Amino acid sequence: MAPRSRVQVVHNHLKGKKCILILDDVWGPDVWFKIKDVFPSDCVEPLQEHLSLELFCKEAFWKIDSRECPSELRHFGQKFVEKSNGLPIAIACIARLLSCRHPTYSEWENVSLEDLPNDLKNCFLHCALFPEDYLIKRKRVIWHWISAGFIREKENRTLEEVADGYLNDLVNRSLLQVIEKNEDGRVQCCRMHDVIHLLALHKADKECFGKIYDGLKEISVDGTRQLSIQCSNIKQLSVSGPTQHLREIHVSSNLHGAHIRVLPTEVFNLFNLRLLGLGDTGVEILQKEIGRLQNLEVLDAFTSIPAITEAEALIQLRTFGISSVRSEHSRYLCSAVMKMSHLVYLSITVSDENETLKFKELQSPQSLCELRLEGQLEKKSMPPFLSSWSHLKNVTKLHLKFSRLDQGSFSNLTVLRGLYWLDLAKAFEGKELQLYAGSFPKLRYLAIWDAPHLQRAEIEKGF
Repeated sequence: MAPRSRVQVVHNHLKGKKCILILDDVWGPDVWFKIKDVFPSDCVEPLQEHLSLELFCKEAFWKIDSRECPSELRHFGQKFVEKSNGLPIAIACIARLLSCRHPTYSEWENVSLEDLPNDLKNCFLHCALFPEDYLIKRKRVIWHWISAGFIREKENRTLEEVADGYLNDLVNRSLLQVIEKNEDGRVQCCRMHDVIHLLALHKADKECFGKIYDGLKEISVDGTRQLSIQCSNIKQLSVSGPTQHLREIHVSSNLHGAHIRVLPTEVFNLFNLRLLGLGDTGVEILQKEIGRLQNLEVLDAFTSIPAITEAEALIQLRTFGISSVRSEHSRYLCSAVMKMSHLVYLSITVSDENETLKFKELQSPQSLCELRLEGQLEKKSMPPFLSSWSHLKNVTKLHLKFSRLDQGSFSNLTVLRGLYWLDLAKAFEGKELQLYAGSFPKLRYLAIWDAPHLQRAEIEKGF
């Protein structure tokens, strides 16, 4: 039955009847507009203004017997209620945050942001510089935080692990809303509610942390440390004053999604650049001048480097992905990767599935947490190469493609004791596969794709 037909069936069924509609966890008014045609009349509406204010006061002043809003806060509270568009969950969210503060104007203005440790507050305010309702991807925002210097190593945890903890902390404080989780339960995508976004922007502006330029009015960047340009018209952007405090400029998410094929040469003069985001662009080849960016920590792009030896200069990289690799590049690539002592994420993709990655001499950095190799591995050197991964205590995700594993070489992967996620795509060519008890103690996700020769798989109890 077509979707429109189903709508009409339900619509006819409900004619002349009464019903109660409960919409749970609704964060936007568009949800109602998508489903309202099912009902015979516009009988469901957002909370009326007085009911919205009543809910707000009930949640914000639950410690006060009267549950009434003090007169000095009434106008301030009314603004929050109006911004919530009559959505109960939005009203309750901001009210609960405010209930943790003393009921004074100055306390409410700061909400709970003053309670955040400095590093965590910087991470939160940074999220406010994304556009309203922007879907914040975990990996990308973590890269931003690290490259901005907001994350510092703690105890024995990597920067990425510390940043992951900060993201979870912001979620637990209701400052970010989870939209999607990945296979291991980690936050994959989140966003900031409009009301929280408004508060955070006000705080970011007040503390000269950052500003948003949307082209609607003239703004000055004097004194601010970060600038987010969210439009193509920059006529009203004033740079007449000193800009020595400016540390970051976000344009189309750091070139992410921009329709360019060649990176402007001016980029290679930014010697202090730490993050270069080129995802979803038309850039396929990086010029050899990339080697000049010796402070680069994140290269967010899947491109090819024609003079691949230039990658050796990028010793500060924490994330490195390269495609269109050929067999003859293997020696230079091994040399480059072994110099990247801070590397956390590594992805290498061949130009053709018949190309072989000759990585017998490769000693992957001990800091590595996620590894993707898409290319054939040499048969004779495969067992010792895979066994050499025993020092990679932090690797939790492994993706192999075209690797030509058999049962013997597959068993060498068990040296990765911390492996949580294993994906083999056109990578296993053996006839039998045995999974022994305790071989991957932390594994939660296993996928074996396109293994035409596999006839029998045996899984021991306790695997």
